[in-house]
Amino acid sequence: MPTRGGEQLYLFPDCKPEIREDDVILFHIKRKNKETLADQARLEGLSVTGLLNTLIADYLTKKLEAVKQVFKQKTGRGNIDWDQLEKVKELMRSRDPEGVRLQDIAEYCDCSNARARGLIDILSDTHTQTEFLVYEEDKVKPTRYFIYSDESRGRK
Repeated sequence: MPTRGGEQLYLFPDCKPEIREDDVILFHIKRKNKETLADQARLEGLSVTGLLNTLIADYLTKKLEAVKQVFKQKTGRGNIDWDQLEKVKELMRSRDPEGVRLQDIAEYCDCSNARARGLIDILSDTHTQTEFLVYEEDKVKPTRYFIYSDESRGRK
């Protein structure tokens, strides 16, 4: 007896198909929609299959980004926001000889001064960071922070 799996009719339900990465998925499109897709594909210099692949990939990328935003890791005690750390590194590299202030970091990362201080603490901790370290110069007010070690730029 044939059974349905989604909208696909399987004649042999005990025989489960093996799905591989390079398999092709076929689906039906109404003629009116197919003509519209063909016109759009012609305008973009693509095949209908190429256009559909692009549209589906873009759709899935947007959905994935939306899911990432929902489950974005919260900052706080014990959590590290890696994107903010990378932004601090980027800012410090761009202002390498003169150093940066906490206020500069807070503005650049769109966070509070307390959070900026926490990011500097993480980057100055020799136990957690070895490829990028910072040090502070507190003889000048306001305190400035400088790069001590940056392996990606060949500075040890």
